[in-house]
Amino acid sequence: MVKELSDERIEEILKNSRASVEMENLTPSIESEEVTKKCLRGEISNDEAKKQILKLHSIGTKAFID
Repeated sequence: MVKELSDERIEEILKNSRASVEMENLTPSIESEEVTKKCLRGEISNDEAKKQILKLHSIGTKAFID
Protein backbone atom coordinates (compact mmCIF):
# COMPACT_ATOMS: atom_id res chain seq x y z
CA MET A 1 0.00 0.00 0.00
CA VAL A 2 1.30 3.43 -0.98
CA LYS A 3 0.70 6.23 1.49
CA GLU A 4 -0.45 9.51 -0.07
CA LEU A 5 1.61 12.56 0.75
CA SER A 6 -0.11 15.77 1.79
CA ASP A 7 0.57 18.96 -0.15
CA GLU A 8 2.37 20.26 2.93
CA ARG A 9 4.64 17.20 3.03
CA ILE A 10 5.39 17.51 -0.68
CA GLU A 11 6.37 21.15 -0.20
CA GLU A 12 8.59 20.16 2.74
CA ILE A 13 10.33 17.54 0.59
CA LEU A 14 10.83 20.07 -2.22
CA LYS A 15 12.18 22.66 0.23
CA ASN A 16 14.75 20.17 1.55
CA SER A 17 15.68 19.11 -2.00
CA ARG A 18 16.04 22.73 -3.07
CA ALA A 19 18.32 23.46 -0.11
CA SER A 20 20.49 20.45 -0.93
CA VAL A 21 20.85 21.48 -4.57
CA GLU A 22 21.55 25.10 -3.63
CA MET A 23 24.37 23.96 -1.33
CA GLU A 24 26.08 22.83 -4.55
CA ASN A 25 25.61 26.34 -6.03
CA LEU A 26 22.91 25.07 -8.38
CA THR A 27 19.28 26.05 -8.79
CA PRO A 28 16.57 23.47 -9.49
CA SER A 29 14.39 24.33 -12.48
CA ILE A 30 10.70 25.03 -12.03
CA GLU A 31 10.01 22.31 -14.61
CA SER A 32 11.99 19.67 -12.72
CA GLU A 33 10.18 20.58 -9.50
CA GLU A 34 6.84 20.14 -11.29
CA VAL A 35 7.92 16.69 -12.48
CA THR A 36 9.00 15.86 -8.94
CA LYS A 37 5.60 16.94 -7.59
CA LYS A 38 3.84 14.64 -10.10
CA CYS A 39 6.04 11.77 -8.95
CA LEU A 40 5.43 12.47 -5.25
CA ARG A 41 1.66 12.61 -5.90
CA GLY A 42 1.86 9.21 -7.61
CA GLU A 43 0.84 10.61 -11.01
CA ILE A 44 3.99 9.27 -12.68
CA SER A 45 6.55 6.62 -11.73
CA ASN A 46 10.08 7.28 -10.47
CA ASP A 47 11.43 5.99 -13.79
CA GLU A 48 9.16 8.32 -15.76
CA ALA A 49 10.16 11.27 -13.57
CA LYS A 50 13.84 10.52 -14.15
CA LYS A 51 13.30 10.28 -17.92
CA GLN A 52 11.41 13.58 -18.00
CA ILE A 53 13.99 15.45 -15.92
CA LEU A 54 16.89 14.10 -17.96
CA LYS A 55 15.08 15.07 -21.15
CA LEU A 56 14.30 18.56 -19.78
CA HIS A 57 17.97 19.17 -19.17
CA SER A 58 19.30 17.17 -22.13
CA ILE A 59 21.38 14.98 -19.84
CA GLY A 60 22.51 11.49 -20.70
CA THR A 61 22.54 9.43 -23.82
CA LYS A 62 19.52 8.02 -25.58
CA ALA A 63 20.37 4.60 -24.15
CA PHE A 64 20.40 6.03 -20.62
CA ILE A 65 17.09 7.84 -21.04
CA ASP A 66 15.23 4.93 -22.69
